Amino acid sequence: GTVAEVTAALRKGDLVQVFPEGTTTCGAHPARWRPAFLQAAVDAQAPVQRFTLLFSTAAAAFVEGENLLQSLRRVLRVRGLSVTVLVDEPQRADAGRRQLALRLSPKRLVALGGR
Repeated sequence: GTVAEVTAALRKGDLVQVFPEGTTTCGAHPARWRPAFLQAAVDAQAPVQRFTLLFSTAAAAFVEGENLLQSLRRVLRVRGLSVTVLVDEPQRADAGRRQLALRLSPKRLVALGGR
C-alpha cells in the first residue's frame, strides 16, 4: 500500500508490519534501510517497535522467489532450528522519518554492543 494508506491504518489503531530494507535478508549483509514507510508512523504519531529474528542457521533465511507459504514449509523442515526474538522498546515517532530510522537502524545495535 501507499504511505497514505498505512497512515490511515495506523490512525485507526491497526498494526502494520514493514521490512525497512524493502526485503528480507539472511542478515550477513543487511540491505540499506529505506525510511519512507516510517513517514506513516510520523504522520500518524504512532509508536514504532523493532523486532529482530535471529535464526540458528541460514537455512531459515527467506529466499527470493518464494512466497510466504513456501518459505514457512521449508523452515519448518529444518531440524534443530532455534529462533531468538529481540524486541526493542517502542520508539515515539515525534521526529522526522530519518531520525526515527537512525534510532531503529541495525547499526545502532552494533554501536551499543548488541543486546
